Amino acid sequence: MPVFFQNKVANSILSEGLSYAFYLLFLSVFFNLILAKSQTYKQYFWAAFILFLLINIRGQFLFLIPLLLFVVLLKQYQKKLAFKNVLIALLLVISVPILSILSDKTYHKIQHNHFTSTPWTGIQLAAVPMFVSQEKDSILFKNDLEKKYFLYIYKQLEKEKVLKSQLQTGTYDFTFYYDNFGVICNETLSNYGETFFKNESIDQRVIKNDKITFAITFPLLKAHFVDWFSLLFKNMYVSFFSISFLVTFIVLFGIALFGFIQTKSNINLLLLIFSLLILLNLLLVAIVEPIIDRYIFYNHWIFLVIIVYLLEKKSVKI
Repeated sequence: MPVFFQNKVANSILSEGLSYAFYLLFLSVFFNLILAKSQTYKQYFWAAFILFLLINIRGQFLFLIPLLLFVVLLKQYQKKLAFKNVLIALLLVISVPILSILSDKTYHKIQHNHFTSTPWTGIQLAAVPMFVSQEKDSILFKNDLEKKYFLYIYKQLEKEKVLKSQLQTGTYDFTFYYDNFGVICNETLSNYGETFFKNESIDQRVIKNDKITFAITFPLLKAHFVDWFSLLFKNMYVSFFSISFLVTFIVLFGIALFGFIQTKSNINLLLLIFSLLILLNLLLVAIVEPIIDRYIFYNHWIFLVIIVYLLEKKSVKI
């Protein structure tokens, strides 16, 4: 497997190594599907099945869902596919995350007697909104429990001095957030958050904490969207080596999209897909936590493919 960073994942029985193999298998099936002159229902279902397994191994690959929906629309524009084929493709793409969620909840029902998704996503989503929040934001919550929870977590973060409002002059906000993510997310939102529900059973503490962190995230995000988006963008370009590198791929996406609209060529379609594989993965991870190599190494091979293409095949028609 093509690996361009030093973490040893290829021979490890971990979600990274397992999902990387399935990811490359899915892309192989996917590219054969979209570049073929004609598609069969067997190809559609085979691709959907591999994607289902991939997402169940590592939920991070949900970023593929919006990309696939977009590609279906692009192929319709390019080839004028039959309405039946477009409908089947769209339904298969939409069904994969739904079936994945159902299978996850079914597992927890069998194993833990709770029909619920794997928790802890809420605490990740709430980390940045809590980091940029202010005490007066308690007025955003009409629900008394949510208000009490917010103030309880806020006081803990304030005590640990890990709020953006407590930054010392000259401190880079993203670096501070990155260095203190463990305190904000794991120690406070997770541990103290579960302590807030101390009268509940252990399972219910985790479940209720996950639900309430989801609930407080969006009012805070709405109130502090500029601060939230600023950290999101910094997270993406800091992990992506430089802002110039990130902007290059955004520009590449724009050029490829314009070129595809003009020519409907498969080369521009592939460049579109390559740029979106990188950008959507970065975006999804950046929303929930600071990006590190083990979240983005899956697409490092794309850099080499694009460089080789630009250097050797400037005018290839597929």
